[in-house]
Amino acid sequence: MQSIDDAVITTDAAGAITYLNPTAERLTGWSETDARGQPVSAVFVLFDEHTRAPVADPVHRCLREGRSVGTDGPAVLVGRTGEEHAVGASAAPNRDRTGVLIGAVLAFHDVTNLRRLAKRMKYEATHDALTGLVNRREFDRRLQRAVNTARAQGHEHALCYFDLDRFKLVNDIAGHAAGDSLLQQVGRLLADKFRERDTLARLGGDEFALLLENCAPEEAHRIAGVTVASFREWRFVWMDRAFRVGASAGLTSITRATESAQQAMSEADAACYSAKENGRDRVHEYCGDGAPAVPQHAPMIVASSLVDALTENRFRLVGQPIVALGANGTYVHRTEVLLRLADESGADVPTATLIQAAERYGIMASIDRWVIDNALRTHASVQNPARASNLSINLSGDSLGGDLAAFVSRSFDRHRTCPEQVCFEITETAAARNLDQALRFLHDVKKLGCLVALDDFGGGLPSFRYLRDLPIDYLKIDGSFIRDLGKSAEDDVVVRSMNDLAHALGVITIAEGVADQPTAECLRNLGVDCAQGYAFGAPAPLAEMLASPDGGHLQGVGTARSRSGACAPTASSSGSKAPCSTSSSGEDA
Repeated sequence: MQSIDDAVITTDAAGAITYLNPTAERLTGWSETDARGQPVSAVFVLFDEHTRAPVADPVHRCLREGRSVGTDGPAVLVGRTGEEHAVGASAAPNRDRTGVLIGAVLAFHDVTNLRRLAKRMKYEATHDALTGLVNRREFDRRLQRAVNTARAQGHEHALCYFDLDRFKLVNDIAGHAAGDSLLQQVGRLLADKFRERDTLARLGGDEFALLLENCAPEEAHRIAGVTVASFREWRFVWMDRAFRVGASAGLTSITRATESAQQAMSEADAACYSAKENGRDRVHEYCGDGAPAVPQHAPMIVASSLVDALTENRFRLVGQPIVALGANGTYVHRTEVLLRLADESGADVPTATLIQAAERYGIMASIDRWVIDNALRTHASVQNPARASNLSINLSGDSLGGDLAAFVSRSFDRHRTCPEQVCFEITETAAARNLDQALRFLHDVKKLGCLVALDDFGGGLPSFRYLRDLPIDYLKIDGSFIRDLGKSAEDDVVVRSMNDLAHALGVITIAEGVADQPTAECLRNLGVDCAQGYAFGAPAPLAEMLASPDGGHLQGVGTARSRSGACAPTASSSGSKAPCSTSSSGEDA
């Protein structure tokens, strides 16, 4: 008794203590001398681990029933000095040789470290190691529980699925350590934006979900809106650099009609992609009109179909007008070439998903070459190519190396296209990945006579470096600055400063994501040269856009600036090919 690790207390038939071994003395804080004669309930004081309610000591029950008994569930022993230990305890009757009950033996042991380890293991099994938020496995369990209560009891819940806009830009410019720090700050940023009973989880990468239990649709939409707005107003700072990071969110209700957790997640996922397709930095609510949700486009599944789409020529090209904002009206300045691919159901794969999968699995360079070749072929097929709108073609950072410039030159020769009619757009991200490689490619295509645009400008403050270093003709101002133009004084100032700086460098400005005419008028008043967005037309088949019988005019005539700042037709910077005539609808006049 004196040497064993378990604590032992013996009592007489009335429950008074007769003996404590050293381990029992240490855990209770009572010496054997002080404890002898005390009722066991005065020395062995137990509370429930979770509710803190008093727990009856097992000795009295043992003496009353004459059998061995133990504590029910986790219990905490509170010592004489207030020190606490998680314990497991059992009491057995002590009888003499004739079988008469003469007392009880209480044995207990300290399980504090074991309980702590079990809690830690449970926590780690249910929480994300990087952010400390609930992980995908635990979130799926809670989501299924919510679906079950909705179907069985008629409860109404909501699921908000969101991911971060421009997260990849932070990773590319500042590195993965910055990206990890950004993800870690998400939980702190949103800590007080939703109810205590709601569950915020990191599902993986920059994808998050918010489960709103017993939440009406109106309240769920408000919380989702507050979540997105929190990112809109926040700047992520890393090594003296500030990044503007947004979020796009999809929202769906969980009701009796929800068949499974997978259905709810698919609906929220589809709604999130709709938010991205409609301009990002917003909440899109799943319609719930009875139509099946767009299937979740797992990048690996999409990637496996991209190679087939290339070989089978199943990609489609559409175009969207870029208009000049002249004082006397607007006209189609250029047509941006956009890529589309339908899935097995006939629905378009979200562009963000398509590009993410293609870049992740090394297919983007091949797709970019397909786009270049087919866009030039479509341009050449127009009855009078000289009347066709000029083209703007997006390029991924994965495509800028190797012999892409040589491929572009051969494509011009093959389709007899004037390089002056083509502008290549690269994003800040593409430039950030490898500035030297981007510079080499851009200088090569400039020698051919092509124009260059820097796309999505403004995602991070390092942007101004690329504006200075890259040989660009156009600057496309990121749509996140345009959406609240006229309503946000901050955005007005930022757009004005970007526009003024670009003009000082002789660069033409283009505003992205212009949704309505009042925004277009704000841009015209700020002196922005061109604009693009649904206010001027939705994407349409490229061949139809290029063959527009009115030559691309919307109304009137506008002006745009040349690289030198004067209003003049576009010309090759050092054209190595013969000059080409340009259309009256597409010339940079």
